[in-house]
Amino acid sequence: MARSGHPREYSKGNTAKGIQQREYSMEFDWHGGIISRHTVVDAHYRNTQNVRRFLLAQCGPQFTFQRDFMAWIRDGAVKTMGDVADEWLRRHRVAG
Repeated sequence: MARSGHPREYSKGNTAKGIQQREYSMEFDWHGGIISRHTVVDAHYRNTQNVRRFLLAQCGPQFTFQRDFMAWIRDGAVKTMGDVADEWLRRHRVAG
């Protein structure tokens, strides 16, 4: 917790006048936040039950996490949860 008591406030450094600037974290709450297809996968992404519920709704009851897919999600490339769902569906498309 930051000195000011705000749990998401972090020191950014000192300005020329000696006043500390504060940077507020805008991390997404992967455990309880509302996930949409437009939610950006950030550096703090987690494979939570909330994410699993979203992907089950998007991909169907056959959805499961696999190691290679989880690695793809966290590879650092910019993507949204819609991209994640679409990629899972692409990887599991049944040839017909």
